[in-house]
Amino acid sequence: MSVLALLLPQSTDVTMFNNMFSELVKICKQESWWEFHAHMLTLCNAIYMKFSTILNDDDMNMGNNNTIENLIHSAADVIKIIFNTKASRNIQLWGLITLAPSTCNITTKTEENLILVNAYVDVLLNLSNEDRKFMLITDNNNNNNENTKNIPLPSSTGVPFILTPVASSWTPNSLSIINCITDKIVNNNYERLSMEYIDIINA
Repeated sequence: MSVLALLLPQSTDVTMFNNMFSELVKICKQESWWEFHAHMLTLCNAIYMKFSTILNDDDMNMGNNNTIENLIHSAADVIKIIFNTKASRNIQLWGLITLAPSTCNITTKTEENLILVNAYVDVLLNLSNEDRKFMLITDNNNNNNENTKNIPLPSSTGVPFILTPVASSWTPNSLSIINCITDKIVNNNYERLSMEYIDIINA
């Protein structure tokens, strides 16, 4: 799956990729192994990055639009299934890292885009104070010179999953996250912001 995520940006055979991803989605709905889920989220990020902003482009009028829509929809389904506040700590932290590029790349409020950004913000809000503060470290607030952390589970490849703070990678395209935070504040009629919201806004 990690290889597929690397190959997708250069791939022109959308149908073949869609067929492979459909099979992976079927496995994902039954498989609980955290590392499989981690790689699926990385693959979902690649799908969003390549396709979520070009569905209506003239360059895509090649009979592939339905296939691309299916890919985006399937990626959103995967995110709903495995990247949420009930997911394991490892998946929540890794998802925040690997889905950061596509979350910050959102420019329209399609159903699939809203699924992604709402899941992203919900997970951020749900983290423990320690984990959230680590993930939101920036150059301006890094008092302890922290920058990496290893997920304490072995990888089948022998290469550890490395956690790094994500807030610095949001700049300058964090508008989707800010809009999502604003919508939650307005919809819930909050008179005072909790520390979780303040941490994200400050980052």
